[in-house]
Amino acid sequence: MKSLKRFILFVAVICLIAGGICLALAIRNNEFKSKNMVDNTYEIDGEFQNISAFINADEFEFKLSEDGKNKLVCREFEDQKHEVKVEDNALRVYDYDTRKWYDRIFLFNFESPKSVLYLTKDFYNNIVIEGSTGKVTIDNSFTFENANLVVSTGMIEFSANVSNNLNVKVSTGYAKIKDVNCNDAYLKSSTGKLDVINMNCEKFTAEGSTGQIVLTNVISNTSMDVKASTGDVFLNEVDAETIYVKVSTGSIRGVVLTPKTFKTEASTGHIDVPKDTTGGLCTLIVSTGNISVKVK
Repeated sequence: MKSLKRFILFVAVICLIAGGICLALAIRNNEFKSKNMVDNTYEIDGEFQNISAFINADEFEFKLSEDGKNKLVCREFEDQKHEVKVEDNALRVYDYDTRKWYDRIFLFNFESPKSVLYLTKDFYNNIVIEGSTGKVTIDNSFTFENANLVVSTGMIEFSANVSNNLNVKVSTGYAKIKDVNCNDAYLKSSTGKLDVINMNCEKFTAEGSTGQIVLTNVISNTSMDVKASTGDVFLNEVDAETIYVKVSTGSIRGVVLTPKTFKTEASTGHIDVPKDTTGGLCTLIVSTGNISVKVK
């Protein structure tokens, strides 16, 4: 037994020394990476009504152009460049990361990459965003016919108007949707938080696996359908003709704006809802958790 312990200790020491050597070499070869940040501007020629962006930048922001030119302005690593091109009436933006694996692990830099896409028009037909990490920001300067936003690990801040359908999906991250009007809203999060503030739509759907779903002043003209596996659902002054909320493990709390006919189910937990029998159907279901919803 003592021999085995000595052997394990010996292996651990060797691994520690090897790791230290690798770290030292990486630091020396990469020179803390601070010297490898560069400024690049990508001019965009041609007309387009659709936008597709496949990005990994730490920050990616959309802004209206002030000089009448479409362009992508980046603060980026030398070996993490962008490509922009216009084809088939669409602007396509790609983020190419050619760094080695050790560059990503032994990265010593207090500055994060940032890209700003300047656009001359405020209306576009379709926008598709696919990102892995980082933050994507689109403010209320823009209107889209359809918007499809997907990020793996990162954050979405979206405040543009959408005349038709809005689809937002985050795997591990945070989506903040604020001051948005749309027709059909579909939001989905695997592990993360969905935060929706001031939305008017025809139909609203939200799904979450692990994490909170917070709805504040969300008004749907027809239905509001919210489902969560693990996490709380907060309804802060929301309304719809019919409301359906189902949570496996978590609680449902909040305020609805107009009287509803409440139908509730809870396997374990406390239920506190009005006894009203007028208005649209409001179905609230939890397996493990509490239900506490009032009418304003």
